[in-house]
Amino acid sequence: MRNRIWRRMQPMLGMVVLLTVLGLIHAGCGGKEANTPQADKKGATGGQRAQVNLPPFPPAPRSTEDSRLRLPSGMSTYEDLLAWVLTDSAAKWQAIFAEAGEPYSTVYYNLYDRSIGGCEMRLDQTSGPLYCFGDNTIYFPTQWVDSDTGELMESYGDFAMAIVAAHEVGHHIQLQLGIIEGQYPTRKTELQADCFAGVWGYSVLGRVEPGDVGEAMEISWDSGDLPGTPKNMPGAHGKPEERVKWFRTGYDSGDAGECFALAPLPEETTG
Repeated sequence: MRNRIWRRMQPMLGMVVLLTVLGLIHAGCGGKEANTPQADKKGATGGQRAQVNLPPFPPAPRSTEDSRLRLPSGMSTYEDLLAWVLTDSAAKWQAIFAEAGEPYSTVYYNLYDRSIGGCEMRLDQTSGPLYCFGDNTIYFPTQWVDSDTGELMESYGDFAMAIVAAHEVGHHIQLQLGIIEGQYPTRKTELQADCFAGVWGYSVLGRVEPGDVGEAMEISWDSGDLPGTPKNMPGAHGKPEERVKWFRTGYDSGDAGECFALAPLPEETTG
């Protein structure tokens, strides 16, 4: 499935690159807030703050034999899962930033089940999830399908989709830190977003468990770049083994500081 995923994601990622080049456009798109309402809807305050000393995420409780991802009481649908992941991830990042005394702006999300306009483009169920730098909004198709086969991507499993959503929140964190402000996305920023997603994963599971963590590693591997992909190619996300490595770096430590090994990210851009 790896080749199909990469082919499907490449056009979308190229579009995201273009939009970033155009100056972090402000599309004015709506969406639900994915953290507390007190935060302002503003981007990073300017300047590279990648080396800020963010405290580690608190680990998940380990008193249960079953560490698999569970939704809060009363939530049972796939849309509930995505909304909870986006809200929980953003809230925990906001708390970590607050503990470090760093500003944090609101990230929004838009879960859609039909073709919509968003981030100054047309999005449908084959577009795949994306973070729009222009409006601080994560767009996530609730019926995300493989454009070649029509297979629902949620077949990878709940935790795989949770990590994809947390990866998009990771791009918002990069904006807060000034890592990607005014720059093209790069392979390293994508790998760092994988690491940030793993940090959130640590906070909800707290230990390696074959089922859920295996799902995350499978989708990370399958969506890695094809052999021979240039590092500066538009849409490059890193080799399969690199994506798994950096997800596990964040997941095993719960420490965003471990992800800063990829910062300040000197690299040829993917544009």
